[in-house]
Amino acid sequence: MTLRRFSGIGLSTIAVALLAAQGAWGQDAQANVAKNAPDGFFALGVATLPEFIGADANQLVPFAAASVPFLGRRFNLAGLGANVDLLPNSRFSVGPLVNLELGRDDGADSEVLARMSEIDPAIEVGGFLRYAMPVAGLQQGLGAISLQVRQDVAGGHEGLVVQGGGELGFSLSARTQLSLSTQLTWADASFVDTYFAVDEADALASGLPLFDAGAGLRDVGAAVLVTHAVSQRWALIGRVAYTRLLGDAVDSPVVDLEGDANQLFIGGGVSWLF
Repeated sequence: MTLRRFSGIGLSTIAVALLAAQGAWGQDAQANVAKNAPDGFFALGVATLPEFIGADANQLVPFAAASVPFLGRRFNLAGLGANVDLLPNSRFSVGPLVNLELGRDDGADSEVLARMSEIDPAIEVGGFLRYAMPVAGLQQGLGAISLQVRQDVAGGHEGLVVQGGGELGFSLSARTQLSLSTQLTWADASFVDTYFAVDEADALASGLPLFDAGAGLRDVGAAVLVTHAVSQRWALIGRVAYTRLLGDAVDSPVVDLEGDANQLFIGGGVSWLF
């Protein structure tokens, strides 16, 4: 199993959690500058997660993330994805994003899926919108809702993905914060067909039954993120996320017979704040 199959899934799980947590726990950017407090981070860690969407085999892989303020903007990076927040000092966050989805190749852990047609890498570009608000009754409580839209422009799956989410963050103690998040993902027919359909050629090569897949809800998920500051500049990060595939993804023999509709991510690492 290789890092190659990790990267596309890594962004949807790691980046959202780390960058949302940075926004939830960070103070106002101008106040941070005045107090010389950290206003960005670099993070490194390891995680176990499915080798590709719908896989029943997990792999251990490294991950990296960063959030860097520059020229009045915030540049965010995680795995093979990145975005630019054009309004970093506002409750609204909006900007462009890019994500590299590396698909599935003949090195898949499943011998049956390895005989199917390879899925080429996809470069997804689009935009995101996020609105954060204080939550009364919780210590440093902050809630947020978000939406992102991504379209493949490189001929990988040639599809459109729309993902919405909600977050709730608050402090457990002076050094420990907890973030709870949910997500719901919709994918168009091109995306779902690429990853979950079985055409005549794939059926003949793999032995799986024919299956037509169409647009619809792709998955729903929830995650827990814990951050613990060990100093002003260093913090430990731990995250557990569960995603359940939906619709034609669940019914597809790619998942039903050779994969798993239940997708689990467990990761941990260290973050340097600056």
